[in-house]
Amino acid sequence: MILLLSMGWSAFANCPTDDSFEDNDSFEQAAPFSETSASGLWVCDTDEDWYQIQGTAGELLTIDATFVHADGDIDLKLYDAVDGENDIAFSVTVSDNEQITYLAETTGPYYLQVLYYNANTQG
Repeated sequence: MILLLSMGWSAFANCPTDDSFEDNDSFEQAAPFSETSASGLWVCDTDEDWYQIQGTAGELLTIDATFVHADGDIDLKLYDAVDGENDIAFSVTVSDNEQITYLAETTGPYYLQVLYYNANTQG
C-alpha cells in the first residue's frame, strides 16, 4: 500500500494569517492529518508547522509539497514517534516543490515538520 499526501503551501517571511491547522507549531502540537490532499496552507519564517500522519509498516509514504519557490523556500522533515529531534527523511531543495518518500518501518504515527527556510537565519 502507498500513502500519498499532496499538500499546497504558500510561504511568507511574515504571515498574513494562520491556516486552519493552527496551532501546530511544535512536535507536541502536531495537527492530525488524515486527508490525502490539502491546499491553502501557510508556512512562515517564524511559524513552522507540524502534522501527524499514520503509517503502516511496509507502506511507502510519499509527501509532496507544492509551492512557488520565488515566494519563499519550504523544507520538509519527517520524524518517527520518538522525539521530534532526529529526522528520518527530509527534502531541502531550492526548487518549487519538495518531496519525501519513505518506507515506513513501523505502524503508528509519523510527524511532518514544514519549515520556511531563510538563509539569513538558518544554517
